[in-house]
Amino acid sequence: MKRIKNWKPVIERFQNKLSSWKSKTFSFGGRLTLVQSVLGNMPTYFLSLFVALQGVIDKLECIRKKFLWGSSDGTRKIHWASWDMVTASKDIGGLGIGTIKSLNVSLIVKWWWRLRVGPPTTWAATITGLHDLNSKLFGYYANNKLPGVWENIAGASKELTKKRKEIAIERILKKQPGGLGNSWTCSLASDGNFTIKALRKFWESCSTISIGSLEWTTDIPIKVVCFVWRACMGKIPITLALSKRGVNLENTLCSLREDIQECVDHALVGCQYSRTVWESTFNWCGIPTPTLLSVCDVLDFATKWFDCPQRRKLLLGIYYGSIWNIWKARNNRVFKKQWLPPTKCADIIQSTTFLWIKNRRKNSNTDWQDWCRSRFLCL
Repeated sequence: MKRIKNWKPVIERFQNKLSSWKSKTFSFGGRLTLVQSVLGNMPTYFLSLFVALQGVIDKLECIRKKFLWGSSDGTRKIHWASWDMVTASKDIGGLGIGTIKSLNVSLIVKWWWRLRVGPPTTWAATITGLHDLNSKLFGYYANNKLPGVWENIAGASKELTKKRKEIAIERILKKQPGGLGNSWTCSLASDGNFTIKALRKFWESCSTISIGSLEWTTDIPIKVVCFVWRACMGKIPITLALSKRGVNLENTLCSLREDIQECVDHALVGCQYSRTVWESTFNWCGIPTPTLLSVCDVLDFATKWFDCPQRRKLLLGIYYGSIWNIWKARNNRVFKKQWLPPTKCADIIQSTTFLWIKNRRKNSNTDWQDWCRSRFLCL
């Protein structure tokens, strides 16, 4: 598997799968789910035995990128966020889909852990005897004069020590002398046991992405949470952002005020229309209207308002729904010339979030009349 042509079946399988899942028929959240659960796991068998060539990784990642951002049938769409931001862990502000490279290396390194820590097996005894591992120094896993699959597995050490990552092998597998013999531990996990998840998380760690107090919740559709994630970073198709990316527009001014450029925070929070919607939403929630300047300010306010975690989670969901419906009203106003009064938009937010909470939350006994009187009676 040291030539790109040997990986052709895997690449073709990726492409064939994408041809059946037309990206234009799915929302961003739906495409994200497919990229993470289907496309990211299809070549697991090959990636657990062979170190994939960088050219193969690049081709597979290119397929995933195009599918996630909606490119199909030769059309190219704007990639609004860098791939490092998309693959980063949710703990630091990414979407958490992970890279194929980290999956490849983690699956292979798992064999090292099984060899040293796993129960006695025939394959482990065979590998240890053939490569004379017991008499060698730590970090030695294969005799290069004995070609085969295990030599390829041992070659993953080169990927760990590349300049971009430089992950010391001792962090993954470290010998701990003991009274009954040597034991092995992994410093990447709190319990000392190696997991693929722990190595992938460390591999994909980067500087924290500024997305405010965004929280991922199953109460809200994933496409809505993904939109809020993009809005926090200014990565949605607003006129000013499109203009910066080379899209020719007649003007970049707000459709309601011709003296202000339409940026993300202005359209969703600062515009007179959105401010009126937010005032109605705050009044419905029984909260004094604060001064908010950006989408991140809205999320930060929601996570700090109540001491009760359940109330904070519910309020955050309502604000997600507000941001989503303000955006939909803006698009209808700009593209379909349909005006939706702010009070009507607030009513839609109220009914939409009610349906989300009632149908998506487990054991929910939310009543519509109680929801209209006080959205916190459902707790």
